Amino acid sequence: MQLPAVVSDENVYRLTDLVNSDFIMPVTDKDFELTPEQIIKVCKIILYKFNLASKKSAYERQELATMINDRISQIEALTRTSLEEVNTFLHTVHQDFESFLNKHKKEHTSLNMRVLKVTEDMSQVVSQVQTMRQAVE
Repeated sequence: MQLPAVVSDENVYRLTDLVNSDFIMPVTDKDFELTPEQIIKVCKIILYKFNLASKKSAYERQELATMINDRISQIEALTRTSLEEVNTFLHTVHQDFESFLNKHKKEHTSLNMRVLKVTEDMSQVVSQVQTMRQAVE
């Protein structure tokens, strides 16, 4: 079934277009019996319902916008908290790594000093052994 052009999705706002439309209404239709006062009353009821629907839609859009903004604020707060936790963790890891490097540097320096001392001692021992060997020979 094809709808009349007047009720299609084209926004028609003039009453003359509605009256002169291709909308077919048989003479036997009971709406022909309505008085002008009844027709005015029906039009006012329809306009009132349209206005209520429009207000309801605007209210729901506002509620939805508020709900979305609240949710975005919650997500931002959670993200900010998570980011702070990650920053704290990274700072802790960085400090631990610096401590490890400092400790490793001290141990490495101490070990190098011991190796150097042992090397010096071994040089002395070798020179003493060579002196003894020369004395024995």
